[in-house]
Amino acid sequence: MVVKKSSGKLLPIDPCPESSLLQLDPSRSPIELPRTVLVVDDDHGIQEVMGMALEMEGYHVLVAGDGYEAIEKLKVESPSVILFDIYLPRMDGLEFAAELTRLGLRPTIPIVVVSGDDRGRQKAHQIGAEGFLLKPFTIDDMLTQVARLIQN
Repeated sequence: MVVKKSSGKLLPIDPCPESSLLQLDPSRSPIELPRTVLVVDDDHGIQEVMGMALEMEGYHVLVAGDGYEAIEKLKVESPSVILFDIYLPRMDGLEFAAELTRLGLRPTIPIVVVSGDDRGRQKAHQIGAEGFLLKPFTIDDMLTQVARLIQN
């Protein structure tokens, strides 16, 4: 309750008097929130470049440096897509993917494995990833994969 000081007394103010109640218009569609992408990589430079490119395309971006930090982010927000490096400190990409499955987030949230090693492609296939990006990759390749997964 908001209060207003008047004549030395605190008085309650009705924040929403009946005359100003909002009515929902059923013909209007709900506000579309930006789609969220979680980027999980221990390289801050890659986090920054990926995040900036995604934000410029209108995505809301969450960033984590390892699997544990990513799991904490997932407790607060549910991304549309997760991009993660297969080789992460503390909890690597394989462990992270297993944790996503254990939490019931797979296959609901599509994942794209990012790796500087072509063996990552095999690991991406092993965990059922919907996409793979070999570092160095182009921003266009990343954006294309994200857009494709969000549209599906």
